[in-house]
Amino acid sequence: MYLNPEFLKKFTKQDNISSYGKTIKKNDCKILINEFLLGLDENLSYSLPQKEYFDSNYKKCFELIHGIRNKKTQKFINKNIKNLEDLSNDEKYKNFVNNLFNALDAGFYEIKKIFNSRFTSSNRMLFLLLSFFNKQDLLFLDIETKSLFIETQIITIGCGYFENNFFKTIHLTALNEEGEYEILEQFNKLLTSKKALVTFNGKSFDVNFIDARMSYYNIENNIFDYHNFDLYYFSRNAFKGKQEYFNLKEIDKKILNKNRGNDINGDDVCYYYNRFLNTKNINFLKPIINHNKEDIISLALLLNKLISVWVI
Repeated sequence: MYLNPEFLKKFTKQDNISSYGKTIKKNDCKILINEFLLGLDENLSYSLPQKEYFDSNYKKCFELIHGIRNKKTQKFINKNIKNLEDLSNDEKYKNFVNNLFNALDAGFYEIKKIFNSRFTSSNRMLFLLLSFFNKQDLLFLDIETKSLFIETQIITIGCGYFENNFFKTIHLTALNEEGEYEILEQFNKLLTSKKALVTFNGKSFDVNFIDARMSYYNIENNIFDYHNFDLYYFSRNAFKGKQEYFNLKEIDKKILNKNRGNDINGDDVCYYYNRFLNTKNINFLKPIINHNKEDIISLALLLNKLISVWVI
């Protein structure tokens, strides 16, 4: 891996770990906690879709009924059948429609069951489930790991959430291999204060990885109970044809117009972490934490972009 010598000069000075963040030591576990606050500018001061908006879209969604897709939907519209209430006058569909209205009255979990049986992960209606939450309920999540394999260590767990007039990011970093246990414990405590996750490919990676590592340490967790708004799938749908590769860095450039500066690539994380373990120079952790912070911020900005495209 080639690294620019000028870039490496940043890491020649040995800074004190305690000057960069809060350290916690428990038995053999050593971790670092970093917190950053961002003011709510126009890109972060957005509102989630309202429940009334969701209800309106739900009642117009003929595809909630098995056997109905675009062609049949268009036939209904041509017959001046504009919504599910109109369709309930048809004896063939009356019971189906009544069941859908009962689910709407029952709330989030019944609706989610129906959506999961009818839609793929990229469907806009799944995105509109945001209307059941407040911004403060959401936990934006991204992790940095030694490899893509769940048998290896998590290095950093990054989280973001809205609090008062700020967007706050917290980064839990293991300062040694034993520290992984403590960052998982700290994350578990933070998770209990939230109601839903926002990730990027977290359904395939982050959430499964965290669950596997917690199982390894026999840490009880219920991370799969939290609804996961995985923006990777929504982005592939909403921005189809606008870019070839769907990773956060490419989305930053082409969709969000966000400049990450000298941010490292995710593939470089393990290199910097090993340099830290060998030298104990905290400056080798800074690129990892900064990269994690950029990912969390991008998640919050991307959610706003998707709302602007899909909530009309």
